[in-house]
Amino acid sequence: MEGIRNIKVSAKNNKSFFYYFSFFLIAAMYIFFFNSKSFLPDASPVINTDINKVMYLGGTRISISRWEYNSQKNFMEVELNYDDVDSTNGITTKLYFTAKPKSDITRKLVVKTLITTGNIYIIHIENIPKNFEAIALKVSQNSGINNEEYTEDFSIDNIDKNMQNDSTDNNQIVNNSTTLYCDYRKVKINNNLKTETQKNYIIDITKRQINTMKDNINIIDKKVEDNKKLIDMCNKKISDLKEQFKYEIEQEQKSTTQQINSYNFKINDIVRKNNDLINNKNLIQEKIKKLQAKIQDISK
Repeated sequence: MEGIRNIKVSAKNNKSFFYYFSFFLIAAMYIFFFNSKSFLPDASPVINTDINKVMYLGGTRISISRWEYNSQKNFMEVELNYDDVDSTNGITTKLYFTAKPKSDITRKLVVKTLITTGNIYIIHIENIPKNFEAIALKVSQNSGINNEEYTEDFSIDNIDKNMQNDSTDNNQIVNNSTTLYCDYRKVKINNNLKTETQKNYIIDITKRQINTMKDNINIIDKKVEDNKKLIDMCNKKISDLKEQFKYEIEQEQKSTTQQINSYNFKINDIVRKNNDLINNKNLIQEKIKKLQAKIQDISK
């Protein structure tokens, strides 16, 4: 009887263990499936406009120079370059901005224009929700935005249309608005980002312009040096051809003369290109001096 009682107790304990194990297994599966997005890769399509990609807004070209996100203070700073395709009328383009998160397409975010100088806009998008997924920034030449159209910015058709808006052949050029996108997987996180004074923004923009110009000078210097090597190669070919010329018959000499003339023409063409590059470099250096003087004046 004692043995039978022990068997029953053991079976009861095993049954209780099975129930407890099943309960914890189901709870673990529930937690996994409902929270998997927090630790598994997001398989949804990336909705993001590339930095420096030229887009068209009516007769205006625009591109994103910088898009940064302060995740601690929940705001974004966007720097846009713009210029008019047809600037003969002398009228400066005025742009208007509205923004919303993909996580709540009916919610309009606060957008503030901090500075517009030259061909640059710097704006802030504020009160970014933590789970924004993506941000749609509508850029318009019209201050009035149709609310019904505005909620369609994340529709597949509108995303495709705006992403492909990179050519004057695109029908978008006849419209007065386009939408730029920023995906949470692509945005640059900068928790040191803060609102600067207008003076500091201008200094920062000018310094980056100078750095870009210096990079262009380095590119020019390399092209000039490469061209000089090509000239040396052509001169070596000419020298070799002249050396063999005296041992050739008349028919061969005609062909050799044509080759020598061809190399001389190529040398002259390369010299002309190098002169153009050097002139361009001199102009850039002059512009750098002007921009450095601008920084000194603003900093006073």
